[in-house]
This record gives sequence, C-alpha cells and structure tokens, in this order.
Amino acid sequence: MPQLFPSGRVIRFGLFEVDLETGELRKEGLPTKLQDRPFEVLTILLEHPGRVVTREEFRRRLWPADTFVDFDHSLNVSINKLRQVLGDSADNPRFVATIGRRGYRFIAPAEKLHESPASTPSDGNDRSVRHSDPGSRRVSGIGIAIGLMLAMVAAVLIGFSRLAPPPQAKRIVQLTHAGTVFRDQLLTDGPRLYFREGVEGQGTLQQMAVEGGDSSPVAGIRSDLVMEDLFLRTSELLLVDRDENHGSLWVASLVSGSVRRLGNMKAYSGVWSPDGKRVAYTSGPDVYVANGDGGDVRKLITLPREADCLRWSPDGSRLRFLEDDPKPQETSLWEVGSEGRGLHSLLPGWSESPREGCGNWTSDGRYFFFSSAHEGNRDIWAIREKNGWFGPKSSRPVQLTSGPLNFFSPTPSRDGSQVFVVGEQRRGELTRYDEKSKRFDPFLGGISVYDLQFSHDGEWIAYVTYPDRTLWRSRADGSQRRQLTTPPTRAFVPAWSKDDQRILFQGIAKPNQPWKMYLISPSGGTPDMVISDRDSQETGGNWLPDGHSVVYAYNNISVSPSDSSLEIRVLDLTTKRITTLPGSHMLYAPEWSPDGRYVAALAEKDYLVLFDTNTQKWTTLLSLGVGYPSWSRNSQYIYCNTLWRTNPALIRVAVNSGKMEAFPVTFVAAGTYGAWSGQTPDGSFLFLRDRGSRDIYSLELNLP
Repeated sequence: MPQLFPSGRVIRFGLFEVDLETGELRKEGLPTKLQDRPFEVLTILLEHPGRVVTREEFRRRLWPADTFVDFDHSLNVSINKLRQVLGDSADNPRFVATIGRRGYRFIAPAEKLHESPASTPSDGNDRSVRHSDPGSRRVSGIGIAIGLMLAMVAAVLIGFSRLAPPPQAKRIVQLTHAGTVFRDQLLTDGPRLYFREGVEGQGTLQQMAVEGGDSSPVAGIRSDLVMEDLFLRTSELLLVDRDENHGSLWVASLVSGSVRRLGNMKAYSGVWSPDGKRVAYTSGPDVYVANGDGGDVRKLITLPREADCLRWSPDGSRLRFLEDDPKPQETSLWEVGSEGRGLHSLLPGWSESPREGCGNWTSDGRYFFFSSAHEGNRDIWAIREKNGWFGPKSSRPVQLTSGPLNFFSPTPSRDGSQVFVVGEQRRGELTRYDEKSKRFDPFLGGISVYDLQFSHDGEWIAYVTYPDRTLWRSRADGSQRRQLTTPPTRAFVPAWSKDDQRILFQGIAKPNQPWKMYLISPSGGTPDMVISDRDSQETGGNWLPDGHSVVYAYNNISVSPSDSSLEIRVLDLTTKRITTLPGSHMLYAPEWSPDGRYVAALAEKDYLVLFDTNTQKWTTLLSLGVGYPSWSRNSQYIYCNTLWRTNPALIRVAVNSGKMEAFPVTFVAAGTYGAWSGQTPDGSFLFLRDRGSRDIYSLELNLP
C-alpha cells in the first residue's frame, strides 16, 4: 500500500504535529521529547491512518531478523511510551487503538499541512454558497473577520511568548574560598546566606553576607541537623535529623537561638507553607501535611517511590519534590496539588536518564531553578512558569551554567536578581583500608580513579579516571599505563575475562545515548559493542565463570517509569543466545560468584539479594541499602558499602551465615554513580576518598 504521507510532510492530529523530515514531534507548536523507536512506530501508524498495522508488519519494518531482541515486548513498551507522550489511554484511546492480537490502528483525524488551496477543485454545484441570502453572507463575513482578528491576536500573543528572550546568567561570582561547603540546601533571609560547611562529613551551620566575605557559626544548632527551609516572618529555620531509623523535624530560632523538635513524626525532608500555618514532610514514599506546630497530621499522598526535597510554591497551590526512579541513581521532579490531587511528572520525556536535583522558586513564583546532570556535568536550569494569556507560555528548561564545575542547590535571592549555588570541583584519592592496622592509606599514590579491577593473574589492573570517566589499564604497580577509551565515550565498571585477554566495560558512546556493553583488548583498539539493539540499555555487565558468557541488567530505554523492563539477563557471546534469570524483575548490579553457584544483585531500596542456581530461588541477604556488591575470590563473602548513608561503612557479608561485618568510614567517599568501593586480591577494601572542593557562587541573572 502506498504511503499516504510521503516524507518531508508535516502531519497534524489533535494538538500535535509530526515533521516526518526532521523527525520532530510538536505539541501546540513546542517540541516534545519522544524516543526514536516510539517515533518510528508513530510514523508507520500515520502512513495509513484508520488501517490496522499488524504486529508482523511492525516487526519487518523495525526489527530485522538478525536483531537479538524480544520483539513483542519492545513493541509493547514503544506503544506505551507513545501513549504516555500523547496523553492517550489503551482503555479509552483517542489516537492509538489496540486491535485484539492483530496490531494497532491510528484512529484520530490526521491532515497534511502546506497544501495549496487550489488543490481542492470546485465542481460548480455548490448552491448553498451561490444562492445564499445576502444578509447571511454579511453575517458570515463579519464572523469570518472577527475570527481572523482573534486568530491574529492569538498568533501575536503566542509569537510574543515564544520570542521572549530566555533567562540567562550574566556573570558568576565566587563568594567563599575555603572549599568545604556542603551540597545541602542554601537559605537566605535577604541580607544573609545560611549554609553548612566542614571537612570529612563533619559540618557546622554558618552564616555570611550575600555579598560574600567572612562567615560565622550559627550558635546553638546541632551539627547533625540539616537545613530544609526558612520562614522569614518568624526568622525560624526548619531542620531535619536524617537518622535512618528516627528521622525527625526541628525548628531553630535565629533570634533567640532556641531549638525544639516539631511534633513526633518520622520525617526526612520538610517545608513550610508560604503562610507558615502548615508544614509538609516526607517519610519514605509518603507525603504528609501537619499544622505549623506539628499537630493534626494527615497523609497527603503515597508515591510509588521515596521522595525528597519538598518545595511549596509561593502561591501555596502546589508541592514539588524529587522522586527516585526505578532505574539506579536516577531521580526526577514531580508535582502535586497542595491538597494531594493532580500528581504528575514535571518534565515528562525531557531526559532519557533523569538525574535531576533539588530546586527552588523565585519569591514571585515566575521562575523555578533546579540542578540536573546531563552529558556528565551537573548544571543549573531554569523553568519560566506559565502565568496566563499575556505572560510567557514556555516551560521548557533553559540551561544557565555549562561547567566546568558541577553546580548544586540553587537558591534565588529575595529580589530574584541572583541565584546562589554550590559549585564543586571534583577530585578523588584512591584509598586502601588495612583491616589489621585499621588504617586508611593512599593506594597507587592516591590517584583519582575508581572502578578498579585486578586481572585474574594479579599482574594488571583496569580502572576509570575520576571525574572524566576514561578507561585505562596498567601494571598492578601503576606502571605501563595505557589509555583505552577517548572522549566522548565514558566508561564504567571494567571486568577482565577469564583468560585476561579482553576487558568488558559499560560505556556511553555519545551524550544522551543509552549505556551499552563493550569489549576491548588490554592492548587497546576500537571497542566492540556487544549488543547493537538501540532499544537495549545494559548496565553492571560481568563475566560468568565459563569465560564466554556475560551477565548484565537489561532495560528498554523506551519503557515508561511505571512499567519498567529492568531485569537480569545472560548473553552467550558464542551463540548470541540471551536468557533471563527467573524472578529478576526490577533487579540490577548482578555479580556472578567465581564458583558459579550464586548471583548477587541489588533489589528495590538497594537491598542485597542472592540467587542460588541450584534451587533457582532468590533470597534477601541484607535488608539494608548498599552499593557496589562484589565477590571475594573464594566465593565465601560479598563486599559492598553504605558510604552515602548517615553512618558510612564498608561491608563484608558471609554468604553461608549471612553474618555482616561493618568497618566504619569517618570521611566522605566519592564516585560518579554513588560512592565506589572495590577490593584487592588479598581482600582489602579499596574506595575513592573525596578530595574535591566546594564553594558558594552567585549567578547574576537576567530574567525577562
């Protein structure tokens, strides 16, 4: 059947337009993010609107016979992602209807744009026009004129909103120079800034003028309390004690110096309402609202996952917060009405791998600033809020900073002319923990690397530089170094093959591309992609003891967050056969034991779980959030860490007994995706000690 819409055309349906030549989807004229595979599915449906496109036709067009992929699952998640972006529903479809087990049909009216009016000929028999009443023609003409006038006014308004200059940072000024500021929330009452600073995780609350200069401690406030909010009318700080078992809210007066606990609720983040009469707080996946004195607690909403960084809009109508995503290390911004209704993602489809951070509104509510990690750097972004007919309409984020530092904790000044941020220069120190001496000493001269892995013969090491994430190999003593990858490729988690002739690693070839597995020779050369399917994202890859198979966590990048395809798979590199470990849905970071019997992995809340290949069953080994699991060479222990938690430690777990040993760490560790830890051939712990510097900067703004 010939295509109804040839390439180069723009197709409109509902509020959407599809440009088949540029591959762009627009909603009300604004670009809307849609991944490649769902866009291709939409294109095929639009070629034949009203006709059923069979699943077999999709397979032939999009998944060639030599592609190693679960076609049915991939098509399902592509359709789900398409419906999510279009705001469509399988139960009550407006655009894409499911036709039994056959396929899908595009059911909405669709039209080609840019057609000449002369292409619609008249047959000369339109009597309703030729013989209509002159009065009705005058009324019709007036209606047309009014319609045209309104259309012109609307076009001018829309054009004005689109042409309004974007916000920009005119200048960046460094305000502190000690390099010891924490990445916590910054607060300001107008003339002063409040922040925490210290070394090796031990901090104190400080204050200084917004112009910079010397700082002084805020007396009477415990060092373990973290600032959340400041209510200007009473000059009171809202703080949180993030003890893992008994999180609680506290109020400190900047006038009297008094500190009191707020209510008896368990809380890990909180925020005052604009009038100070209420406080909202999070406890795991639950969001609560209480009176300003901590009484009359009621649950506002239960979220799918844990939330943090609550922010109340200046008009009191909305709450924004960070929510953990199903995929490891990813967080996204969400919004809900102050009465618990209208929960929605703030930036759906904006980033394939969202790593958004805390944000804040300007006091007038016109802008919202937040941090987000893209292409390896964390920068500050601004959203211009929608505010009616005559105001700007775009709410797409605008980037304000572009490295070289990483920026966190944006806090607007009271007059909106500045945003105060924490700027971080990252550097680490490779450190070894000697269990016998209880000492932490630099390893290999304290180079700034992580993800370090020894070859099976112990003669070589592979590692990733921090923070630029380049893969290297060298002798175990650090000599004979060779760089194996070059930018823009970013490498993670190298693993030596059984014969030490190949290195498996995860990498991102280009910005905003999915994580893929690669193989490379220790002597260098071009990395070979293991799985070419572009819908497949692979993380945590490692070798099986057989030497020719790899285990990894699979995810389809076009899947919606509510229907994740995360699972653990095994690929035989010889036969190309892919199998899924039973019961591995929503598990990741797999590590096969050297003796071949067990697979360790992380589950929801980062719990450590274990798969027994004999019984084909999973068990929970640690009901504690941990990171970077790895096996001892004798398969008797699993090493991991809690380095990002309140009481950071290196962990060793006995597989047979489940006995856990914790070795406390009294300083801050580093890593790109959580604090890294590994081990030497003799079982000593390795980790990356944070040696970076963090200071407060002011972004001087131009806000149209």
